[in-house]
Formats: sequence, C-alpha cells, structure tokens
Amino acid sequence: MLRFLLRFARNTTWSRYNAGVRTLARLARGTFDLFGDLELAGVDGDAVKTGFLFAFASASSAHAAWRGQRNIGAPVASGSPLWRVPGRLR
Repeated sequence: MLRFLLRFARNTTWSRYNAGVRTLARLARGTFDLFGDLELAGVDGDAVKTGFLFAFASASSAHAAWRGQRNIGAPVASGSPLWRVPGRLR
C-alpha cells in the first residue's frame, strides 16, 4: 500500500492533470457530429448540448478553472463567465 501511495503522490502533478484534460478534450471533439451520423444511419436519438454548468466555492477558483479550460482550447464563454446565485446550494 505504501508503494502505491508513493507512486500516486509522485504522479499527482499539474502537468499530468493538464495532459489528461487535453487528451479528454481531444477525444470529445466531434462527438456531437457523430450523433448526427447515427441519425442519418436511421438511429432514433437526439443529442442537444448548450453547455455545462459548474459550481465553485469561490470566484477565484471559478476564474482559475475557466482560464484552465480556455488554455487547453475548450470552447468557453468569452468575457466574464461568472454568475452569482443567491443563497446557498446544498
């Protein structure tokens, strides 16, 4: 178990995380076009995506995540990506 934890800690880095995020972003590219191809082939289905909703504990962590997504080429909103929600989410 100790060997696993040491390897895990050694591989838990921002560079590894960013490499994984970039790889997943590349895999996701074109996904919704493939749903169109399925529909043309006669598969009855519908895929609608207008975006993702993320919730953060602070504005600074939201801005950091937004910058990170933008840096890997993810399609993110331009301008201020933040909206304040009154009250608390539980």
